[in-house]
Amino acid sequence: MRTPHVIALSLPLLAASHAAAGDYFWTNPAGGAWFQGANWLGGAQPSAFFADVIIDEPGEYTIDIAGQCVSYPVNADTLSVLAPDATLRIGGWSCGAPSSARGIELRISESLRNNARIQLHEGALGAPSLRLHTAAGQPATLAGFGVVSLANGAVTGEGRQLAGHTILGAGSVSLAHNEGFITASPRTDLLGAQHTTLDLDVGINTGPLSAEPDATLSLAATLNEADIAAQPGGTIHLREVHNAPGAVISAAGGALVVDGPLTGGALHNTLLGSASISAVGDVVLVGEFTASGRALAPGFSNNATITVPDRYELPGGSQIDGAGTILLHDGAQLVAVDPGLPVMLKPAQTVSGTGALVGPFSIMGTLSPGTPTEAGELTLTDAVTLHPTTEILIDVLSPEDYDRVVASPASPMMPLDGRVSLRFLGHTPCLGEEFTVLQTSGPYTGQFANLDTPNLDAAYAIALEYRAAAVVARVTSAACPADLAEPCGQLDYSDVIAFLTAFAAASPSADLAQPTGQFDFSDILAFISAFAAGCP
Repeated sequence: MRTPHVIALSLPLLAASHAAAGDYFWTNPAGGAWFQGANWLGGAQPSAFFADVIIDEPGEYTIDIAGQCVSYPVNADTLSVLAPDATLRIGGWSCGAPSSARGIELRISESLRNNARIQLHEGALGAPSLRLHTAAGQPATLAGFGVVSLANGAVTGEGRQLAGHTILGAGSVSLAHNEGFITASPRTDLLGAQHTTLDLDVGINTGPLSAEPDATLSLAATLNEADIAAQPGGTIHLREVHNAPGAVISAAGGALVVDGPLTGGALHNTLLGSASISAVGDVVLVGEFTASGRALAPGFSNNATITVPDRYELPGGSQIDGAGTILLHDGAQLVAVDPGLPVMLKPAQTVSGTGALVGPFSIMGTLSPGTPTEAGELTLTDAVTLHPTTEILIDVLSPEDYDRVVASPASPMMPLDGRVSLRFLGHTPCLGEEFTVLQTSGPYTGQFANLDTPNLDAAYAIALEYRAAAVVARVTSAACPADLAEPCGQLDYSDVIAFLTAFAAASPSADLAQPTGQFDFSDILAFISAFAAGCP
């Protein structure tokens, strides 16, 4: 019980003008009316503003003014729930028709100190809310070591949630800065337990976040500096997050879903100063972010562009699904860490950029060196298996500047399979030009099933030639068959020398007339005729 001298100090304050702040002690744990003086020490309820409300005795306190035609919100400068065994329930009100029912908004203008439990109780009167709002230019704060339990209600405002506090349940939380513990958990209110979502929107998050089984925690934060975990059966939904060094984003047996910009590295090894994905759980990537370090998940669906700036490790046996791209930047490595278990890239998955695939890989998707504006080289350093769905996509920017795949001596590719796609971007091919699609350091077997040239003019033809240590795409015909030497598109003496040299060597570029494969005077006449006609 409260000591008499506390009561004596409180009464003058309650009798004072509302122009000055006063302390209001709620003394009726079973009372349900905020605006009834009998529930308050001294018989006076708090004023609309300038109220410092204190609950320091055990019990269940309910702000529920159903049946009274009063306006909301309920206001206080400060609210202190100090008794550890106290529960403050924020309910709702109705006036007249049920359609007018709505939840109460408890609005705190300075600070909320909670060492017990505040429960936003939806019930039948609409979703309540707890608002920490700015007053006199200062954001209100949520302090203490208690719990705020949501029931589809909301905690909103410009304030901070201070370290040690816990928010759990379903609903929404919007704070400028979170430093407490926020957990999405299944609902246990009148509707019963069911799958639930907690929406969290904070500018800076430095408090641990968790999604319990059958619950989703949806996060949109400018900066995350804390650990985030989806427990088994739970889901972490990242909408717009920059992950700071040292923070761990973990599936932890649950699911991690990314459908907005995620920067800073969601798939980093914590030893490198960023986040990691746990060894279990599903990862679905739909945004765009940067990855480095080790991905501990055994497989995930990537519908994003994963940019790897240095090294990205995948466990042996991993399967990467989805229609996304893994972009190796400036010599980065995509690593299969188990030499006995290849990593499989499913049919719609693409590896692009400049770098190396280290370890065994099974490529069902696309190897696309470089970017559409910059030629690149992908190096294969170990055994690589190709499939009928495999595509090697080569962009040609000029005769000297084009993509290629290089297989090192330790990278046998047997047999070749799939198709080669050759795209000419800003370059018109000339007869006899060659582009090394695949450079090998040892023998190989088989051939690619198809050669696709999606943007090549019908006047040109290209064939794949299988040589001892390379697969070469060679221009076998062109709109100007006499144009055999640089500069392309201009006929001069160098083209004559090139033809005579090719004719003497029985090179296909000099085989310009029937019968094919026989070099005779008809080929010479065909060259003279084409040379005289000039290039279109």
